[in-house]
Amino acid sequence: MSFNTIDYYYSEEIEAEVAGNQETESNWLDTFAAPCTVEDIQEAANRQGPRVYNQKRFAPISGFRYLRNKPQKKAGSRRSQKKKVLAKKSSRGPKKFIERPGPCIEKWDTVDVRGVERPIANWHGPFNFLTLCFLTIINSPREWITSMEVVAFARHHFPFFRYMQCFRGRICEALRMSNDFVADDRREYQCQLRYSLRPGVKHTLSDSETLFAKNDPRGEEYFSRLIFGSVGLPRQLFYHLIAHQNPLLAGPENSALFYHLLAIKQLPEKRSRLFKEHLNPSGAEPQFVEEYLVFSVNLLKDPQNLTSYGNAVGHTVRDTVAQRMVDSGPFFEKILDYFKLQNEMKEAGSATWQTPMAEDVENLIFS
Repeated sequence: MSFNTIDYYYSEEIEAEVAGNQETESNWLDTFAAPCTVEDIQEAANRQGPRVYNQKRFAPISGFRYLRNKPQKKAGSRRSQKKKVLAKKSSRGPKKFIERPGPCIEKWDTVDVRGVERPIANWHGPFNFLTLCFLTIINSPREWITSMEVVAFARHHFPFFRYMQCFRGRICEALRMSNDFVADDRREYQCQLRYSLRPGVKHTLSDSETLFAKNDPRGEEYFSRLIFGSVGLPRQLFYHLIAHQNPLLAGPENSALFYHLLAIKQLPEKRSRLFKEHLNPSGAEPQFVEEYLVFSVNLLKDPQNLTSYGNAVGHTVRDTVAQRMVDSGPFFEKILDYFKLQNEMKEAGSATWQTPMAEDVENLIFS
């Protein structure tokens, strides 16, 4: 068989195969284009077996969510190892978010007093910051103070400092730079240092400070009590919730109203209009002795933990509050009589002298 004969033989075979494929392709197209009924589709589905999404092992887990992949640090760092442990714990199941009860009474919103116009032109500070630190620690029953207590003391007794937004840094600088104070390194009191007075240290008022004390309307009797430590420190809960956030409301008048509201089981609301600005403190407020309080979540979540809560209501059925206070004007008008009533009850040895009974206060105000 020659080369030409072999070539011819294979060419005929290829042509026959191509012709057969064309015939087969045309038949397949005709079959595919044929009409298909619903019964045919259902029969084909039954032949394929059960659906995947109907099988229990492929069903989605309720509450499952994928964790985002975050770049890990080096394997040797403790932080990356801690993240790995947390990732393993979270992969065991969906995370559970526990709702913790919030405080029964919330802090007020911070008010910026830097743009508030001072009521007295050319108003100068009555004492320097070092003198304020001395007066605060002398009046402290614990014989030690924190920087925030100095801020509260200054705003409580001197309205000038209520119009200063940030002077705690100056207080801390005066306590730290002076050799008259000793700092305790333990930061146990809301991350604040405790300062005590070095033994044998005395402080003398300057000429301008002495002149201010003589010309103050509260008189020499008040400043003598202030210098000898008979005034005491401001009450803490009022300044923690309200006065540190809104310094314009600091002072003994609003502090007395705040604790009277707690005593009649009326929790003051945010931005309550019952509290007013006072520029002329009387100096007749009695001396309070309180332990240092750490305002944790557990302390503020229950009203029964609040200082003086319900003390003016009583424990019998008839000792109830007649009505909620809606106007604090009469209370502030008789604030001197209210302080006098507190001092009389304190001298008599009454256990509730800090917050007199609601009936006595109503009779005092509306008499």
